[in-house]
Amino acid sequence: MDRNTFISVRFTSGSIRVFKETIRLMDNPKFIRFSVNKDGTLMAVEPYHRKTFTSFSVPKNLYSYSNGMVVYSKSLCSLLYNRQNWNKDKLYRIPGKVFKEQKTAVFDLTKAVCYNGVSSVEGFRGEIL
Repeated sequence: MDRNTFISVRFTSGSIRVFKETIRLMDNPKFIRFSVNKDGTLMAVEPYHRKTFTSFSVPKNLYSYSNGMVVYSKSLCSLLYNRQNWNKDKLYRIPGKVFKEQKTAVFDLTKAVCYNGVSSVEGFRGEIL
């Protein structure tokens, strides 16, 4: 069964937060990598077989963290913000779907929700772009 999920992207820290549930639904891969389609409208998170320049290690103790997995990639964040013309002072939450059979999550960048940059519950009163 396919499941809905989210990622959050923040330009100022160059961080991409992948929700724990996303990683779990992908069968807890050791490594993941991101890919963006040519139009810059979709981003996939997929398992990868080894650590490379373009892949990231999934922490072994991911489930002991209070939040999800955080990946730091200023260049990927810059690509996303520039392609979507997002405000670099804002945080964006992007909806997606995990395709369990393919063990891949796909996020629709055109449906990003902009937040005021505060990471508290009060700050998450977003506006749909």
